[in-house]
Amino acid sequence: MFTSNIRQTFDFPDRMKGRTLRMLYEYTRLPLSIIFGGFPAKLDTYFGDAIETRNRCPVAVRDQVKSEIQNLIKKYQYCPNDWWKALVYSLRLRFYK
Repeated sequence: MFTSNIRQTFDFPDRMKGRTLRMLYEYTRLPLSIIFGGFPAKLDTYFGDAIETRNRCPVAVRDQVKSEIQNLIKKYQYCPNDWWKALVYSLRLRFYK
């Protein structure tokens, strides 16, 4: 199972990635992070093929699941990963159907 555009719904401000957040951490020693979001981006969930798990070791199942999810991401993920573009894309789909 893979949900496309999930990264666009929540974002981490670029100006907080560097020095500012590091100074806040050094002062408080709390693992704080500033995330904003809940943007109305279009989310689609895709399901891959069923995976047989009987008589297989957990490591083999894990590796197959990992490769299947990566294939779904390559096939269905809309790029670039920008919340602003995902919002515009979502609005365009809503009004021009």
